[in-house]
Amino acid sequence: MNQELDQRATIIRVYEEQFAQSLASSVIQKPRLTVWMFLVPILFIYHANQIKRFKENLNNFQQGFTRTKLHALNLAREELASGQRKQEKEMDLFADYHVDGPNVQEVRNRQLDEVRLLIRHYKGLLSRSGRDYPELVRAAYKTRHDFKKFLQKLGQAEMEVSRAALKAFHDADTDESRRVVSEMERHAAILRNEEAESIFNV
Repeated sequence: MNQELDQRATIIRVYEEQFAQSLASSVIQKPRLTVWMFLVPILFIYHANQIKRFKENLNNFQQGFTRTKLHALNLAREELASGQRKQEKEMDLFADYHVDGPNVQEVRNRQLDEVRLLIRHYKGLLSRSGRDYPELVRAAYKTRHDFKKFLQKLGQAEMEVSRAALKAFHDADTDESRRVVSEMERHAAILRNEEAESIFNV
């Protein structure tokens, strides 16, 4: 049983990492290469540095986006393996941070909501048989409509976390941060809609 759980958890983890990679590529703007880069060597060096930063930003975005997902996936797998539900403290990604205040508490509350939603989702997938992610989704949700309802709830939960974080951490509340959050929400909705159509188009 644990081996099957591990195999399904790996399928889901790979999916989440690939989704985050696709989303990052849609949201993070890649520096454009122009003819001037080749004519003026210093510009090419500048471009190379910008590409390096672009790749670092992609990696940071992917890690940040998947952090809650992979945390919830591990908790869901452990719950199924042990038969015991996790305590709220184990779900809280901020549990080890000594930061406080009403705005930070709101981030924690919204993130806990997202983790709870994801645990239910992942337990549904981990409890089904399937050779790949689409098969697990079809087994868990049965219809495109039901899966899309979950995706809408997930998008809403992510949006509430982002909004709370921007409000809590004033240094992060910049025009660029708001642009990235808005683009993230828009592209995630597009990618997930395409995903639902593809998974149930069989």
